[in-house]
Amino acid sequence: MNRSSTLDEPADLKAEHGSPSWARGVARKIQFEVKKLDSDVSLVQSWIEVAAENEVWRILGYVSLDTFLVAEANVSQSIIDSIRNAQKGTTIAEARANPAAKHGEIGNGRVGVSKSTLPPGTNNKRILANLARDHHDELLDAIEAGEMSVNQAAIRAGYRKNLSHAEKCVAAFRKAENQAELLGQLRQIVEAAQ
Repeated sequence: MNRSSTLDEPADLKAEHGSPSWARGVARKIQFEVKKLDSDVSLVQSWIEVAAENEVWRILGYVSLDTFLVAEANVSQSIIDSIRNAQKGTTIAEARANPAAKHGEIGNGRVGVSKSTLPPGTNNKRILANLARDHHDELLDAIEAGEMSVNQAAIRAGYRKNLSHAEKCVAAFRKAENQAELLGQLRQIVEAAQ
């Protein structure tokens, strides 16, 4: 059986403009430039602009530019926001030291919360803010109408993965305080079923 992954596919800025290899090349260039902490943010900003103008996320099947940057360039959302909001002349290190949340509101006014004011564990508010920021108005409308949960919208927008039952069990096991006790209970269930 022949298996392939995105790691097998080349990233090449010299590839045909608009091709998957070229799109991955843009992502790798952004990833490389973000690691150069002493360089000016304007270079990364210009590459992000290239990605936006050419809608590289669509080439690779992502729902938004930010999900593309997080997945393909391996850059966190907070770093992306910090770099976007930094002024020309700011180094990458300075931008990363000053979180984007300090620069104001998130989104297009539909969800008026700032990341800095959100207490830990308010994932639904963060998801709503990200949906507004990424202009997923149809998903926000469905949530407001009660047709869809915030979790379902996050899955559709590509912010969350739709976990299988097995993946949910593994996640629950990892979160369990006493994994040995849980394994003992599972062993008893399996032995009783035999």
